[in-house]
Amino acid sequence: MRILLTRSAELCEKTANALTALGHEVFHAPTNTPIAVGSPPQDANVYIVSSQNGVFFGLANLTNKDVKVFAVGDETTKQAKSMGFNVVVRAADSKALLTLIQQTISPQVGQIIHLSGAHMARDIAGCLSSLGYDAHAAVVYEAVATSEVNPAIMQQFKEGHFDRVLFYSARAVTTFEAWVKAHSAESGYEKTTAAVLSKRIANALSPQWKKQQISAEPNEKSLFKCAEVYQY
Repeated sequence: MRILLTRSAELCEKTANALTALGHEVFHAPTNTPIAVGSPPQDANVYIVSSQNGVFFGLANLTNKDVKVFAVGDETTKQAKSMGFNVVVRAADSKALLTLIQQTISPQVGQIIHLSGAHMARDIAGCLSSLGYDAHAAVVYEAVATSEVNPAIMQQFKEGHFDRVLFYSARAVTTFEAWVKAHSAESGYEKTTAAVLSKRIANALSPQWKKQQISAEPNEKSLFKCAEVYQY
């Protein structure tokens, strides 16, 4: 299959290599570029990272490797451990994270910091605060939307060149579909399948897509399965 990736270049290489190894032809149109916007506080008792960018722009700047870290998803957990943190607890998604924290630590644990992006899908710190925890978000990066796309990519989309377009966030969908409109490439929708990481992301999709494939779990392995990349 011909697969178009919309992740930032920093997160795309491993995905592209995996898809290429499976025999697919991979193209790239990054919908955002993450940039550092702040430094994390060093004195929290517990840290939360809900994305790999939270690790790269947040955890990477912490000096205490023995502090407890809650990480959302397999890749985020792996990256946190690779940074040398000794206590990393994995949660499947943000909902499971909230349940896990309630089950394993009390509100008396002290300050909890969510190392987040400027645009959050869920206010994790706010949810924890409502449960009595001393929780706060520290914005350490912003995923800046890419204003321009390679016109050749939009022409290929218009012509139905891509079998799948993979989306990892609702903001990526919004940016990509703005490109489609700007380049008058709407005819590509009826020829192309969109594969997304969650139902929330699917809600951002235009109804014009030929087909929508929604991952059963918010991780890349499940996304690949729903996009049928293993069946090539």
